[in-house]
Amino acid sequence: MIPLPWIHVFAVVLLLVCSAGGAEPPTAATSTAKVFMAKRVWTGRGDPIDDAVVVVVDGKIIAVGPRASTAIPTNAETHDLGDQTVIPGLVVAQTSLADTNADVERALTPQVTAIDGFDFHKERSSALSGGVTTVQVSAGTNRLMPGQGSVVKLGGSSRATRTLRERESLRVVLAKGSRTPPSIFEPPIGAVSVDRPLLPTRPQIGKTLGGAISGLRPLFRAAHGMAGSTNGDPVMNALTAHLTANGVVRITANTSREIRLAFNLAREFDLNLVLVDPSEFDEFREQHPQFGTKLDTKRGTKLGGVILEGLTPGQLSNPSPEDTEAQSPWESARELIDAGIPFAVRPASDADLVDFLFVGGQFRQDGLSVQEALNAITLWPARLMGVDDRVGTLAVGMDADFVVLSDEPFATQGHVMETYIDGEKVYDRLAVDETTVITAGTLYTGDGRVLENASLLVKGGTVRGVGSVSAPPNSKIRSYPDAVIVPGYVDLGAALSASGSEGGPDGGSDDTSGEGDSSATLGAELLTADPAVAIARQGGVTTVLIPTSGGASSSLLAFKLGDGPRVISDLVAMRFRLDENLAASVPALRRTLEEGRSYNESWRRYEVDIVAYREREKIRKREGERERLRRERVGESDEDAAESKEPDEEEEKDEEPEEPRWRENLEPYRKLFAGKIPAFVEARRSDAIEAALELFRDEFNVRTVLVGVDDLARFPDLLHGYDVSVCAGPSLMVTRDNRRTNLPQLLANERVPFGFQSRASTGVRDLARVVQFAVHRGLSSKDALDGLTGTAAKLLSDDLSFGSLRPGNDADLVVLSGPPFELSTRVLAVMIDGKWVHEVENER
Repeated sequence: MIPLPWIHVFAVVLLLVCSAGGAEPPTAATSTAKVFMAKRVWTGRGDPIDDAVVVVVDGKIIAVGPRASTAIPTNAETHDLGDQTVIPGLVVAQTSLADTNADVERALTPQVTAIDGFDFHKERSSALSGGVTTVQVSAGTNRLMPGQGSVVKLGGSSRATRTLRERESLRVVLAKGSRTPPSIFEPPIGAVSVDRPLLPTRPQIGKTLGGAISGLRPLFRAAHGMAGSTNGDPVMNALTAHLTANGVVRITANTSREIRLAFNLAREFDLNLVLVDPSEFDEFREQHPQFGTKLDTKRGTKLGGVILEGLTPGQLSNPSPEDTEAQSPWESARELIDAGIPFAVRPASDADLVDFLFVGGQFRQDGLSVQEALNAITLWPARLMGVDDRVGTLAVGMDADFVVLSDEPFATQGHVMETYIDGEKVYDRLAVDETTVITAGTLYTGDGRVLENASLLVKGGTVRGVGSVSAPPNSKIRSYPDAVIVPGYVDLGAALSASGSEGGPDGGSDDTSGEGDSSATLGAELLTADPAVAIARQGGVTTVLIPTSGGASSSLLAFKLGDGPRVISDLVAMRFRLDENLAASVPALRRTLEEGRSYNESWRRYEVDIVAYREREKIRKREGERERLRRERVGESDEDAAESKEPDEEEEKDEEPEEPRWRENLEPYRKLFAGKIPAFVEARRSDAIEAALELFRDEFNVRTVLVGVDDLARFPDLLHGYDVSVCAGPSLMVTRDNRRTNLPQLLANERVPFGFQSRASTGVRDLARVVQFAVHRGLSSKDALDGLTGTAAKLLSDDLSFGSLRPGNDADLVVLSGPPFELSTRVLAVMIDGKWVHEVENER
């Protein structure tokens, strides 16, 4: 963080002085101030402030105090946090978030710095959602001296502003986990000879606790002797530099013996000691006879503090009977506070960072006050790591790192609502993890179930629970006691902007190469600009299929009609058209399908061949390695092996299969012939229907959805014996031979699965109203609703996440004022991907 210029600081001070005297504070000319108003602010120093404000400029706090008496700059950006509570950003005294040195070979690597293994670009939303803003990252866990830890923020504008200390402490691990260093093998430089033999591996120090101490003592002694000088040894140079600067040495010591040896090392070499994870406090008391009252400083130990490991939330422990009498970490914390020894809490693992506030709250079980428990996860770890001038408290001049809580700190039902670093929001519970519970008189799930007085739990953009669900804390409740909830409707063929009037932006190009990311992106952009999208979803349609072109064949994309229309999949089906001239269109489609099938077969053969080739390669490599080892054992050279071969012995040449040429326009056919997507075939006349069945089902055996099929009104038996589905519409009442036929009802009677299409733009809104008339003329409400929701999705694939309201699916739903397809029923609200995109005012 670039410090504020002195003139800027002087201006801020002058502003505060003027405001205290009743003058109107001037408008900040250089930076926009942010003012955060909250029910209560725990600053980390003294009692909490009620009805408080925190004023931030350029990521720094310039004022904090009661709202009534704190100067607020003119034109400040105001954030009213309502009844919520603000605390300092949580500071974690030790983590393993760096990947530098967890399991290296060497036992002693003090030259390694943890920050070199910390990924500043990695997403940290889990820890941020727990209110954690600053962490110490350790250089390793499983070696005696794995390196130097660093202190970083989990968010910020740059690496420089996020780095609080590159070298915070040197870590030494006396605990049992470090006593498994591997033996070291150091090959000689140059050729091996009698004078330069191949030496065996040699053990490292640290395989036993005694061996670790025996190895550390001369190392520390040598480092003290080198003070002010360097040599060619990076280990000694790093250790000397750290000890000369009186750097912190944090020693992990669990047992009484480990703790005693840690104190002995600290006294002997005047180490600035931080003790990590002590669990047997009898030894601690012996080292400090007045432990119960105050720290005994006469014995010469510079004990900077203690880091205690918290318990994993929600996990049972199963100690041995001998260990059940062991002191709990909060009992240890109480003793440390009474002795005047600062301590900090760390989670048992990095996975617990999301619940770090709860981990700290557990320490209240032995009488710690709210302020003491809060200090153990904010101020005290910051002080222990030497960064308390930047983080850990909310005071003038400190970094604006703070957490917004739904309740008081450590409240049973309290949650982190927002997290800020340098005054910028880095986590928002409502934006990232919004939970809504919707209740209604009736709920149609779309998979055949009808639930009365049911609820739906929506988290983020997905359905998490259906039926009788519990409302999580802070969830939004939407109640529609007299209404009906159904899944969002699916239009299997719309004509919104991405498709033009006849399904293509070009109005009829035969190009089939538009499938893929470019078409998907272009389609989303066109849909975003189309006002018909907002109109369409007013009728409850949440998903539409749109072809990439208007030619005889094209790809079908599926779009969600949210505020930012998104592509569900870049390819959900292929569309084909049999026009009136069957003599020409059928042979043309046959050639197209033959080319696609041939292309698919070439890739299928290649995939089989390349797997077999790679397996043969593995076998050859294994056999070659065995042969090499055999020759080494018998002393046979490569030349000898070549001469021993029979003259006519020739190795069989095995070439890697050649990958087929990639063709963009034929890629969709790989999915088609693999059965992953269906073919939508438009065929309205009886002869076209028969031709489509013969071509797509009998000859090429692809999944088929017939579109239109108006002549089924005259020849209902045309589909007998065929496993096909139908996309009906836009007209559902078909007149043939002066007879009007309800086509969806006919399909339902024939047990043919069907969905609906509108072929419309703004008219998509009326799709359900058109289906309503088919219900009025005899189609069952269940079959009609299935055709608009679950069955429509299944015509495409069983793996799609729309069409039904079941846990894990997209939260797409329609709230109706009454039963589906009743003439008086209206659409009250529409949700897409967990967001309300349409609501009728005053109807909730």
